[in-house]
Amino acid sequence: MPQHLVAIPLAVFIHTSFSRSRDAVIGAYFLPYITSTVAIAIMFSSLFSTDYGLINQALLAVFGGEPSTGWASPRTSSRRSR
Repeated sequence: MPQHLVAIPLAVFIHTSFSRSRDAVIGAYFLPYITSTVAIAIMFSSLFSTDYGLINQALLAVFGGEPSTGWASPRTSSRRSR
């Protein structure tokens, strides 16, 4: 509850004070959240890559067989029913 005492007046201040540059201020505020999510996505896609992924290569070394493309395929990685 105490964070609302700061958050609501701050939101009203941003909404009223930055009428011209409101979108830039909001974008700057959310930029750390967006960049960390993108960095995690890039990291996991490189770790599980079928060509040079470290985890995929380790699984091939331990179990052998063909490289797995299951996590790269939208059909097998999606949880939607088709």
